[in-house]
Amino acid sequence: MSEGMRPLALQVEARRLLELEDRLLASSDDREAPTARFVVDFLVSTTRESSDALAALRQSYIEFAANYQSASGADECNEIVLDFAKCLGARGVSLREDRKALGRWFGYDAVVERFRRREQIAEQGIGFLIERVGSVASAAIREAPSDQRLPLFRSFQIESLATPLLAHSGDERVRIEAFRCLSRCLTALPPGQEIGAVAAQLVQFVNRAALDPGQNIWIQSEALALVLHTAPETFVRTVRKRLSEPREGDDLFVRRRAVRLIASHLPVQPELWDCVELILSDPSAYVRQELPGSIVRTCPEKSIGFLRRLALDDSSTSVRASGLLALPLLVEAQEEPNPLRELLEEVFERESEPYVLRTALLVTDEIQKAMLSFDEPRHAEVWYEEIHPALERLHKEADSLVVRRSAARTRERLWSRAEPKRRKTLEKIEQTRDRTRPRKRSRMSRDDLGTLPTQTIGRLMAVAAEHDFGLFVETRRNRIRITRGHRFGFRLWRFLHELRNPATDKRQAHRHTIGRVFRGDMHAPSAILCELSETTVPGEPLYLEEEDGWRPYLPLVDEVISSLDEGFRARTLEIYSAEGVTEVTSPSSLIARLRARSRLCRNFQHYARLRNWRADRGGRAAEYVEALRSLGIGVRIRPHDDGKQQTSSDDAVTRFFEDAK
Repeated sequence: MSEGMRPLALQVEARRLLELEDRLLASSDDREAPTARFVVDFLVSTTRESSDALAALRQSYIEFAANYQSASGADECNEIVLDFAKCLGARGVSLREDRKALGRWFGYDAVVERFRRREQIAEQGIGFLIERVGSVASAAIREAPSDQRLPLFRSFQIESLATPLLAHSGDERVRIEAFRCLSRCLTALPPGQEIGAVAAQLVQFVNRAALDPGQNIWIQSEALALVLHTAPETFVRTVRKRLSEPREGDDLFVRRRAVRLIASHLPVQPELWDCVELILSDPSAYVRQELPGSIVRTCPEKSIGFLRRLALDDSSTSVRASGLLALPLLVEAQEEPNPLRELLEEVFERESEPYVLRTALLVTDEIQKAMLSFDEPRHAEVWYEEIHPALERLHKEADSLVVRRSAARTRERLWSRAEPKRRKTLEKIEQTRDRTRPRKRSRMSRDDLGTLPTQTIGRLMAVAAEHDFGLFVETRRNRIRITRGHRFGFRLWRFLHELRNPATDKRQAHRHTIGRVFRGDMHAPSAILCELSETTVPGEPLYLEEEDGWRPYLPLVDEVISSLDEGFRARTLEIYSAEGVTEVTSPSSLIARLRARSRLCRNFQHYARLRNWRADRGGRAAEYVEALRSLGIGVRIRPHDDGKQQTSSDDAVTRFFEDAK
């Protein structure tokens, strides 16, 4: 009974489903589960009964309106109103209450409103029933042997049930569901059998509905689908007319549905290829957006040329992006990846819109994942090696800093999956990350990470932390302790800040003397977890729109303070991000470290403001690093180097370290 229903629809229609199931079981003499045939017959008969009941209800209203108009006095009018209320179901106490309300609020308008409500409920019920008929009957037809499907369709009498509802005068959803019911059942028939399965008069009626712009757009859409199944030759003429004469307004929804239908039948109706050119020249970007995914799913071997035109030449950024988003589907269809790479490289070279470039980077990543899902690890490695130069060029030369950051992150994700050892280690890191609650710690054995060098492990940590909480690593002999997310504890700078900035609007039941406390000498910060707006408390990771992030390659002031707290010996903190490895080296002297810590705590807000430098506020980007160096703290960034390739350096990043040695 609930065949094909989505979870939300199941919740909304739970009461109707329960009532139908109770009636179904009551009408079945067999104690076993009813067969699909029995369920369809029950639904068809119930739909007919509901349609007849609605027709009787409307007829009673017509008679009521005529009697009321011909009534000669108020008393007679009141009796007619009460008779109609009784016809609508008022009985006993309810009818007596209606009689008492006469002359106060109950009368002609009130009883008509009651009728309209009953009519709406009945139409909703019919729409639900005809939708269930379509779903259950189409499923039963598909399960039948091929040679028995057409006789089964005819035995269900779907055509005689739906035909009157196609011309239903009332809620248009009933008509839409009737069109959809016929279309579903005809789709379930073997190819070729749907032609001639319904009467020619019905085909003509449906074709007129598909061409009538005055109809509801969803009726036009469902009528188009029905024409495709009942009269394919007529469909070609109909859809060509709709696409060659585009209208303003909601007509774009019908044309988009036409695109989907055309693409689905391109393999069996070659004459529809002429319509593809009409789609490419459609004035609506919304319509053109539907073509890439639809054509790739049905004709992957012929689609790359159309995807190139859409991705490179279309005037709309959304359409160019849609053309690119269909490329991973070609990998799933086992198409040759070289044309995809060439198209992406051309996009990286010619495109200037950040949205399209970021979409191309996303697609580059998705293609490699698709290769791995089809168990083609060698292809994934070759993909990274061949696309790597284009990513590096984009990372260094893109006009938008957002694109540069995206290029760096995409390069790192591709690199992490390119070799089996790295993939296996990344999976173990992600498993450890996922089983660790935020702000908690987990342990990993050094053996779990294999023989990979520390630099490689750090890069993999950065990839695992990119869209999650940051990962902070402490090495203890043969054990590695990983902290997921920031931990908080008492901070002297926060205590001083609260003393200097008293306020009455601070949150209650919260400690106002804590700050971030970092442990370990390897940090892999999250690329996404940051504050979207500046808070009164300084030092928070702050989102910067021009970079689409918070510059995780620049150490937070709290990170610098924590690095000064790591024991009596000077240590070097390494912060791994997509841009490279940032090294923070503490002063060698204990006294110098204590002096630097004191300065940072006393002037925390000043250093935090330097870190969040913006070009529109003046000053120089390197002032933060210079201020740290004046305290004896070394800060520098170096590109990633795995022994085979060294990543590029972005000038927009190195400007923050230009004086660091």
